[in-house]
Amino acid sequence: MRKASILDTALDSIITSDETGRITEFNAAAEVAFGYKKQDVIGRQMADLIIPHRYRERHREGMKRYLATGEAHVLGRRIEIEALRADGSELPVELAIVRVPLPGPAFFTAYIRDLTERKRLEADQARLLKESEEANRAKSEFLATMSHELRTPLNAISGYTELLKMGLRGPVTEEQIADLERINRSQSHLLGIINDILQFAKLESGQLEMTVDEFPVETALDTAEELVRPQLEAKKISYARLRGDKSARVRADADRFQQIVLNLLSNALKFTPEGGRITVAWRIEQQRLLIDVADTGIGIAVDQFERIFDPFVQVQSGTTRTSEGVGLGLAISRDMARQMGGDVYVTSELGNGSTFTLALPQAL
Repeated sequence: MRKASILDTALDSIITSDETGRITEFNAAAEVAFGYKKQDVIGRQMADLIIPHRYRERHREGMKRYLATGEAHVLGRRIEIEALRADGSELPVELAIVRVPLPGPAFFTAYIRDLTERKRLEADQARLLKESEEANRAKSEFLATMSHELRTPLNAISGYTELLKMGLRGPVTEEQIADLERINRSQSHLLGIINDILQFAKLESGQLEMTVDEFPVETALDTAEELVRPQLEAKKISYARLRGDKSARVRADADRFQQIVLNLLSNALKFTPEGGRITVAWRIEQQRLLIDVADTGIGIAVDQFERIFDPFVQVQSGTTRTSEGVGLGLAISRDMARQMGGDVYVTSELGNGSTFTLALPQAL
């Protein structure tokens, strides 16, 4: 009585059989799972009741081999198979058969766990993952198409404003030239945003090509600094580079390296007020080249350190947004750095500036 009570409180199906495969115990969970009543299955062959036809011969041969030689391929192991129910339907189960160590004839216990719910969840997860991948692919394709479509008219705007400024369509006044220059600046700004979106789409879809090579760090930084010097002068921001080992070389894609450095410098310029300071330094730690871009800008709260690297995110310390852009520069920079075996991270304090660090493999 006590043994029967214990068996019937078990959550998993428990079926015992003798050495011939005849059922001797069939607990309550087994009744629910397989649709049989205990009194209807005692003495019947377990293989004929719950093992689908395609497995039965293998099961019988395995039992014969075990009884004759002691060799067992399934005994003591957990396997996942389909089990047969009374109505002919099948359910996925995890099956473990053990030999009960009692004197006398062989005595077996099968522990059977219904995997229907787990399989359903796995199928749902696989479906959601596929849908997510398809949605991401559609989004990337849309962004790429949109970017290409927008670049054409923007390039035309740039070309025609240049023609007008040159007087090829007739004389223009100084005021008109100033207006055309404003148009050009707006066009360049929009084109920069569109290029960021296109590049982000390529990164997401794995289509951004990279050619990793070795090159000197100092030369690459010289080039990036020249490109931002006009903005530094316009905002009256002082700039300093703390020179490290002049022979230091980095393993990276040269164009992507320069783009990341430019993004970090542009980010520092964007959030550093007029009269502030930007400092660049590099060092080598554990065969990695670390480039620090530090500013005296508005700073970032600790709980935003990871969020700022999410695409289309811009974090402001106040309620008014004063910076331009769509929030892709840092996301693109980190993704490109990671594709080259490196990373980008930040340390900062609200009101006391930020330091963005680009880490890349050192060329040995």
